[in-house]
Amino acid sequence: MASGYRGNAVELWTGNEYLVWGGQIDGDGSEQVDGWMYDPAEKSTTDIPAGPISLSDRPAGVWTGDELMVAGGRPLGVDNSSGDVGAAGYDPSTESWRELAAPPPEARGSTIGAAWTGTEMLVVTDGVKPEHAFHSYDAANDAWRALASPAEAGSSGQLHWTGDQLILWTTGPNGGPDVGQRYDPQADQWTPLPSSTPEAEPWHASSIWTGDELVVWGINIGPDQTVTVGYRWTPGDDEWIRMSPAPIDPVNWGEWTPGSQTVGFDPETGLVVVVSVDPGVGTDTKRPVLTYNPKTDRWEQISAQKGLRHQSSGVIGAGQVFVPNKAAPVGLASTG
Repeated sequence: MASGYRGNAVELWTGNEYLVWGGQIDGDGSEQVDGWMYDPAEKSTTDIPAGPISLSDRPAGVWTGDELMVAGGRPLGVDNSSGDVGAAGYDPSTESWRELAAPPPEARGSTIGAAWTGTEMLVVTDGVKPEHAFHSYDAANDAWRALASPAEAGSSGQLHWTGDQLILWTTGPNGGPDVGQRYDPQADQWTPLPSSTPEAEPWHASSIWTGDELVVWGINIGPDQTVTVGYRWTPGDDEWIRMSPAPIDPVNWGEWTPGSQTVGFDPETGLVVVVSVDPGVGTDTKRPVLTYNPKTDRWEQISAQKGLRHQSSGVIGAGQVFVPNKAAPVGLASTG
């Protein structure tokens, strides 16, 4: 693996560039506060200088349309209830940082997910209180506020802004099936998503927002934990739609697929893309690259390549799947 790889980094698609900030250097685990932007059209990389923010583990990050905003995370070397964490904004056009109001102490913790609403950055963190903490940063007023905490959930997941509500998908508490819940900003209230069928509940799944549907794909928590299971859900519906079976050979989840995979949505093609991870260090075993069409409920294997590093949600732009590796940022040449 090339030395440019970053784990637990902020990864974003700006509309024409792939942005990576923070994270840990592969091999030594050291945290960073710098990053880079990769332009796939020019195949060029531009460095992002170190920002005015303390080192932290799993910070939050969003792209506002013209600025990278980063905040919080878990302070290093101390427990989550103490230590300084900050927030800052980076403008690529001027290559300059500005300090933002620091998150409140209750917002310190590993980021579960962050989303940009158009005016606010919404951040769910884990590790400060028994329940997850949920905060909003108001960009116009440079101010943070606490919001209603989501229900008990696991320590990893994804956050999706639909345009009028927020969806949080996480691993389940105490090793159970995954948990989905949604947030109504008008009522400042969380409600659970409908349950899937008990005999085929997703576990260690990845979730993707397509623009009108939530797509969830992972492994079956039932007796046969080598079988993939996927569902689609549209806000307003009371039930999930079961996805057709994926054309992938059953593999024990402990061997890294299914369940550990890069999953992303390509808005240009309308396809969900699934790339299995590397099944082991030092192996050249190739894994299937799959696409799923939510409109037709059809899967297709478009190639077989050496798996990417584990990324529960992949970043896709310009028809390419990206990984946070400065030396080799493109993990897949085309999404179909």
